[in-house]
Amino acid sequence: MICYNINVKISTLSHAPSPLGEGDGSPLTGTRHGSSSDILSPLPSGEGFRLIFGGRMGHFLPTMVLEIVSYGHPALRAKGRKISEVNDEILQLVEDMLETMEAASGVGLAAQQVGIPMQVCVVDITGVKDRPSEMWIDGKAVDHEDFMPLILINPKITLSGRERSGNEGCLSFPGLSGDVSRHEKVKVHALDEEGEVYDFEASGLLARAIQHEFDHLQGVLYIDRMGQAERKRLAGDLEELLARSQG
Repeated sequence: MICYNINVKISTLSHAPSPLGEGDGSPLTGTRHGSSSDILSPLPSGEGFRLIFGGRMGHFLPTMVLEIVSYGHPALRAKGRKISEVNDEILQLVEDMLETMEAASGVGLAAQQVGIPMQVCVVDITGVKDRPSEMWIDGKAVDHEDFMPLILINPKITLSGRERSGNEGCLSFPGLSGDVSRHEKVKVHALDEEGEVYDFEASGLLARAIQHEFDHLQGVLYIDRMGQAERKRLAGDLEELLARSQG
């Protein structure tokens, strides 16, 4: 068994195939290849290899699908620890998170969701056609797919625009989705996988996904952003999920 040698208070995460046989398709119901319908995606088992970060670093790392923790796990309520150095262990964690997100057909994943409360999340909305996004760098519009996947280390965000309601799910809440209000636009300041600072702006699904994952890094869940009526509608399902995760 291989374990991350990362000092965190909640857990030490081992490389293990995810037990998930269910999932809501993506954290925000916009699936990565086609429509926004929820899907069930069996997870591959075993170890694989891929070119890290889509070739930006030019070498291969072994990757494995990690267990995504469910509602009730203490890591989901923990604020992430700031990452002081982007070292090999952080890079391995990020690459495994990318593999896990892809296997679960998600568009985002935070370290808390694999049991490690740290300030790092990944986002990839490649192929989502029915929920548009825009991205700007230095005030100039760019094709957001050219920058996927996004690795956000120690991110800071600034919200702007009106709040709009939209349907969201979460890989840590399999099968559950509800309406959540989010700001239309977001400015992001973060470190990339090379430890370099970068800034950009986003709107649409990309802005929603970033806000969702940023909340995870603060120990905030999407159900916390729901209105009273929506929480009441999901109350029974949330109690059942909590009982399963703690049982």
